[in-house]
Amino acid sequence: MNKGYVDAIEEAKKEVIKCCFKHPRKRVFTTIKGFSNSLANLGYRYKKKHWLKKDGPIQLCKNGFHAINPAWCPLAVFDFYSPCESDFNVSRYFKVEMKEVEDCDNFKIVTRKIRLVEELDLEGILEMHAAWLGSKWILNRPLIQSNYQKVTLPSRTIHFGRKMLAATDAYSLIHSQLDSVIAANHHNSIDTGSNSVVSTLNSCLIKMDDECKLASGSTCWIEAGDRCHITTGNHSKVNAGYYSTVVAGRYSYVKLKAGFAMTQLHGISIVGNNSVAISNNGIVKVGAQSIGIVFRVNDLNECKPYFCGEIGSVFVYMPWLAFWSQNDYRIMHAAVDGVNILDNTWYTIENGEFVKAKESFLDSIN
Repeated sequence: MNKGYVDAIEEAKKEVIKCCFKHPRKRVFTTIKGFSNSLANLGYRYKKKHWLKKDGPIQLCKNGFHAINPAWCPLAVFDFYSPCESDFNVSRYFKVEMKEVEDCDNFKIVTRKIRLVEELDLEGILEMHAAWLGSKWILNRPLIQSNYQKVTLPSRTIHFGRKMLAATDAYSLIHSQLDSVIAANHHNSIDTGSNSVVSTLNSCLIKMDDECKLASGSTCWIEAGDRCHITTGNHSKVNAGYYSTVVAGRYSYVKLKAGFAMTQLHGISIVGNNSVAISNNGIVKVGAQSIGIVFRVNDLNECKPYFCGEIGSVFVYMPWLAFWSQNDYRIMHAAVDGVNILDNTWYTIENGEFVKAKESFLDSIN
């Protein structure tokens, strides 16, 4: 047996893993793989249900189709494909099947043949993470609490409760009801009810109902209800409801039905009507009667700003220095009137003017 399989077995130390990796070339493995928005990767264009085959020697990290090792945590896919990449590209995730597997390490598996089975949204990845936990460890039975009690959960635990105050280790799945307070480590899936407070570290998958508060680390995927307040790290993706506030890190994607969205360097901020979207050297897309602001971090950064809005919205382009300097920095602005600036049309800045943007990647931003 290949040393890669032995290492994976030793890492997991579970009979189910040993069975999984027995006769690997004769098995079809189901796992998760991340992609850029175009589904193009290393010269191949992936299509659902269509097998792709790689010729030549297959070697881990060098040649072949790679995906997350099925013996490992599905959320590890965020370590390789962040929810939002640095080139304004929002990642996509798929359940895949792999044939003729050649090698693996503790995180990746490499194969000669691969096909896409189905695209995974947040719910799909959460379910896949739960299935992975259930196949490897016996999960705790549901625990219902009538008042706040502190519960320290071991790794790989599924937990249900109301008014739960919980601290959990890495690689856990937490499903709580109303009024919960959760502090979690890396690679966690969290599904919580209304009026909850959640704090996590990196590479987490989080779904919240209305009126929740969240502080998260980097490379997180978050969906929230109305009136939520969210602060997240870099390379994160956030979808929230009405009257929410989101402040996200670099290379993040934020979409609100209405509210205030701010992303740091090279982020994407999208809001609905009567809202505000802010991005540093990035992209803003706004609804009617809204304001889209792009800050220029410095004059040396050549990244273009991009704006798109509906009738009645306003674009603003300004340097950060305008806030605290008395120098005469030019602040550019334009109103979307349907004549000089068209609605639902992408614009950028060239030679000190708003002009139509021609970059094709903007078509995938919605």
